[in-house]
Amino acid sequence: AASDVYKRQAGEPSVDGLANPFADVQPNAYYGKAVIWAANHGVVKGMSQTQFAPNRAVTREQTATFLYRYAVYAGMNTQAAADLSPYTDAGSISGWAREAMTWAVTSGIIQGMSAEILAPKGTATRAQAAQMFYNLLLEQEVPVTVHFDDVPDTAWYSKAVNTLGSLGIVAGIGDGQYAPERPITRAEFTVIAMRFAKLPEGGTNIFSDVV
Repeated sequence: AASDVYKRQAGEPSVDGLANPFADVQPNAYYGKAVIWAANHGVVKGMSQTQFAPNRAVTREQTATFLYRYAVYAGMNTQAAADLSPYTDAGSISGWAREAMTWAVTSGIIQGMSAEILAPKGTATRAQAAQMFYNLLLEQEVPVTVHFDDVPDTAWYSKAVNTLGSLGIVAGIGDGQYAPERPITRAEFTVIAMRFAKLPEGGTNIFSDVV
């Protein structure tokens, strides 16, 4: 069950006293606390004031805005700027996402699909999401104890997926599968962001620029 897939041993941030602004987010859903926490900390916004659309797929430019807001929340430097002109589709970045996408590309968090294609409106996959959060890690060389049957060692995303899986930041879909090429939903991406923000209990701070 989804609620089992997204459990994390280190716990969840408290949402006591936080308002749930979304009519389509039930607090007891596997993503409920994550969305409530993220909305109240400015990490995510709804598709409207009352709708979050948790099962909708996330575009690459939307992931950039999620990550940018997380960086602001975490006190990271978001002043970076980049020349996006090498990407022939840079002009298709939505106005509301341009600052975030520029920061994400400059910071090396999001890479192009090729040297010339950024695909801002393309759907982000679970593999791409794992790579984005992996790129935020300050310490990337951690013991890997988790391996997914559908993540080949030779895949470009294997280290990111297996490392984050070992840290409890990403989880599979069951039966040893990660489904790397499956589109990632708004709910799933938000859960990963919450796990990323929640340091292991009694552990050290391994996250980039988080104090």
